[in-house]
Amino acid sequence: MVYSHIFNLLATVLCLIGGVLGVCLVPGLLGVQGVFSWLLQGLMMVGMVVVLCRFAWPAANWCYLLVVRRTLVTFTQARHFSVLLSMGKNLQWFPLKELTQIPRAERVAYLYGFLEHCQREGLVPHSNNRLRRWLMCLAPE
Repeated sequence: MVYSHIFNLLATVLCLIGGVLGVCLVPGLLGVQGVFSWLLQGLMMVGMVVVLCRFAWPAANWCYLLVVRRTLVTFTQARHFSVLLSMGKNLQWFPLKELTQIPRAERVAYLYGFLEHCQREGLVPHSNNRLRRWLMCLAPE
């Protein structure tokens, strides 16, 4: 598995551990057997992927921006910047090391400008394509 930063790895590992434990333990605790057990396990796996994509990875990106890059962003803004902070299909991500050299008041504006530049250059997908946004695990705006 490839991850872009340590918070991304932690979010992925925690969700996978929680998902595997849930899939293994919950049907037995509820006393569900047979086809219903498989259905419940399938629904839980889908739910784990949704939680990972919609909440855990944006939370990891928020932590990366806050702790490592010392940039205060909202959770919604962290979702917007997820395409920059997650591995793309060409295994490229942007660590944004230059962010710490910019004054704190200008960092969010810089991130939005950098995101627009990367979208124009085709380095990251445009956020106006709903299917692509879902595939990149971004929440709808």
